[in-house]
Amino acid sequence: MDAGGEAEVNDASPDTGDPRSGGYLGHNLLDIMAISICANMAGAENWEEVALWADTKKDLLESRLRLLSGIPPADVIERVFDALDPQQLERDLDSWIEAVGRIMASSGTDPDEESTEAPQNGLTGREALHKINVWTLGNSLLFGQGADRIRPYDTTAIPAILEMLNIRGGLVTISAPGCHSESLARVLDKEGDYLLAVSEYDHDDLQVKLSAKVSASFDQVFKTRTSDVEYDFCESHLEGDGMLQARKCWAIGGPEILRRVDPESQIPGLRTLAMVEGQLHHDGDRHVSSRHYLSSLPNDARTLLDAAWGHWVLGSFAVWSLALMPGPGD
Repeated sequence: MDAGGEAEVNDASPDTGDPRSGGYLGHNLLDIMAISICANMAGAENWEEVALWADTKKDLLESRLRLLSGIPPADVIERVFDALDPQQLERDLDSWIEAVGRIMASSGTDPDEESTEAPQNGLTGREALHKINVWTLGNSLLFGQGADRIRPYDTTAIPAILEMLNIRGGLVTISAPGCHSESLARVLDKEGDYLLAVSEYDHDDLQVKLSAKVSASFDQVFKTRTSDVEYDFCESHLEGDGMLQARKCWAIGGPEILRRVDPESQIPGLRTLAMVEGQLHHDGDRHVSSRHYLSSLPNDARTLLDAAWGHWVLGSFAVWSLALMPGPGD
């Protein structure tokens, strides 16, 4: 998170009055609240576990909070929460979450989806619970969760999560399993844009066919680029630790190109096809990987590369993802 983003989130902190009075207050109330909320989200079930979690995350917390007297001990945290009015605290937190939601809509979000059970338990017959985590890419923050027991390619959870988010002016990225016209239409209805990953390595025949059409469109443009094709390209390089990383993005559009991919106009708002390539050079070896995307944005290769790469990084530790990024010009 950049300095400006930190300031905005801090400005939106809960307006909860400190129940303590008189003397020197060594531990800031908002520090105690932030630690307790984060520890609870991480699974802490009592004050000792909250303090233990904070000790293990001391370096991270010191970079984000004031902590004038270090990590507050468990008995201090407990006394503070005992003194707070629960109803007032709930109202203040609701207001704070709403305020942070408005900030996140302009700084980037990313829902990823993961399975919390085996796809099908042979003994119990229970289906997998597919959990969707909503991430803000710009701030590396887990912002919300949803769950769906329906098979991934029939999911209804992504549209439901989108309904709860303020994505106006934002760019939502969605991985291949979330490829549903309903999800894309919901993004557009809420005045956002989408970047949808497509995959040739997929169990869904529609995904495989769609990927083949997008790949063929790029092959055609690379061979013969006609005047009616909208085209843009950008690349960036990152060097360090003996490695050179190159990132490239090609973006194409135009009526004829889009008709090849979506002849029946079943993909809402489709305007651009993108191909993102990553190259890693290390110790004389060269590794190349590429992915294709569909987007409702104009063919701005720089915007698409930044969004796709952020989504790609999330995908390295999350099975599914959907993300909200700042829109062009924000």
